[in-house]
Amino acid sequence: MRSSIASIDRSGEIHWVLDQGRPIYDNDGTLLWIDGVLFDITERKQMEGEVQRLQTRMTDAIEKHRRGLRPVGRGRALVMCNKKYRELFDPDGKLLVAGRSLEEVIRMNVAGGRHPESNADPEGWIQERLRRYRSAMGDS
Repeated sequence: MRSSIASIDRSGEIHWVLDQGRPIYDNDGTLLWIDGVLFDITERKQMEGEVQRLQTRMTDAIEKHRRGLRPVGRGRALVMCNKKYRELFDPDGKLLVAGRSLEEVIRMNVAGGRHPESNADPEGWIQERLRRYRSAMGDS
């Protein structure tokens, strides 16, 4: 048995506890007591709330930008993108998935025929596109 419980103290402050335990029964199946512990998780709940607020602010700021934005994480993998970026580069909504690398997106676009200029040498075109991107990002 596990549950989170919010309570308000006399001063009006909210405190959160995690109640974790298991019921103890007698031989007839009658509940005798619940054996468990309570953990104060107030700080964790406050941090989770702050993280949620910051994520919302970041998402709102990115979505409101007039230009297409594509923040990236480790290894330059997609974290998220705004509506404008999706309209420009993924009108079908199939390519821009969190965690997908730029190279994967480019390869999928080439395979889907979105870059007819790559038809003569698809792999060469992909590598040149990646080289230009890395150069612009300072990765050489």
